[in-house]
Amino acid sequence: MSVWVWPAVVFAGVLCVAAVRRGRFGLAAGFAAYAAMSAWLAGATAAPVRFTAPLIALVTGYWLTAPFYERPSLALETWLRGYDDRWHVDRRSAALPRAIRAVTEAAYAGCYPFMIAAAIPAFRHSPEAFAWHWTLVLAAELSCYVTLPWLQARPPRAVNSSPLIYPDSDADRDKSTGKSFARRFNEALLDRLSVQATTIPSGHVAGPLAAAISAWMVAPAYGPWLLAGALVITAATVIGRYHYAIDAVLGILVGLLPPAIRSFWI
Repeated sequence: MSVWVWPAVVFAGVLCVAAVRRGRFGLAAGFAAYAAMSAWLAGATAAPVRFTAPLIALVTGYWLTAPFYERPSLALETWLRGYDDRWHVDRRSAALPRAIRAVTEAAYAGCYPFMIAAAIPAFRHSPEAFAWHWTLVLAAELSCYVTLPWLQARPPRAVNSSPLIYPDSDADRDKSTGKSFARRFNEALLDRLSVQATTIPSGHVAGPLAAAISAWMVAPAYGPWLLAGALVITAATVIGRYHYAIDAVLGILVGLLPPAIRSFWI
């Protein structure tokens, strides 16, 4: 059984207990089934299944947290928004050229493809390297998802439509609403597939960062490029108002921790 299963099992265990404590026994059974599914996938030996199995566990884990989301905490949103206001996030994002904002939107959309690409060097290196790569990524990502039952807040794009970034003047009320294709694509995707809550810390930051550093440990030649890509995705989460600045800062810390622990063991 591949070692990457353990972050998934711990994640499922914590949320299974949380569900039982809230009387959500059907949800608890769902997390127990998730743990069993992850264990089954972790035992796969066929290359196509072995390559996609950790990503299946990642995405499924995210969607399973959705029933926990009940209503946002206005106090938490106010606290998060306070740092954005203090750091003038809206104004500074609005000052960026529209082309740069379009690039960051594209980077945000490419988060999951980025993590798949970052896994390729480890997959080519050895089964052990690949297993540890996804162990680090899942540890980072699932650490962000596991907080949803207790930290519930809407993303800033839902709290504030960021008129500085995407003005809603008469001239902009066409089919694009002044938004790039990537922005409209992201919003449509999130409206359909997101749990409609911000993850605190940001999984969109922690996962790519952990993936980039893990790949760097296996294939140093790709490391700087992957790290640069992860940092662009990090910036995109804040510039596009998908996450609060604090989400991103905490996501950086969570993304750095698993690779740091792994490198210490090595």
